[in-house]
Amino acid sequence: MNLVQNAWQHSEPLAMIEAVDWIRKAAEQEHVNAQLMLGALYEKGRGLIQDYELAYDWYRRAAQQGNALAMERLGLMFARGRGVEQDLEQAYVWLNLAAARGDHDAEGERNKIHGLLSAAELTHAQERSRTLDLELPRLTGTLQTLPFGF
Repeated sequence: MNLVQNAWQHSEPLAMIEAVDWIRKAAEQEHVNAQLMLGALYEKGRGLIQDYELAYDWYRRAAQQGNALAMERLGLMFARGRGVEQDLEQAYVWLNLAAARGDHDAEGERNKIHGLLSAAELTHAQERSRTLDLELPRLTGTLQTLPFGF
């Protein structure tokens, strides 16, 4: 992750290409932090062509391994309709999961969406959150962060 941050801050395109290659290799080997980072690179269009659908795919892979920040990013993608069709109920589900795993930003975003859902949608989203919460692993340690600006 530091490779990407340094290459981006110092406008070193060759270093950025190399950093992205290493991150992609790690992500393909199921390294959860690399999957999160690759999602962020695609979402922001840094070192790669911006592609919300690929960002969604990598965030989803990291979220399925229990990464709370990837869950938050999925929720935001559903809320904004980036890479997926806008779906506030799905946004609530992913933001709720991220908040339950300690992501304070996700909690605020979830609460904003809460008021936009009908009672039936909210009930369904909370039920889906509970089901996924039991299925998805919980990562231990500190909450993963992305480099500044991601």
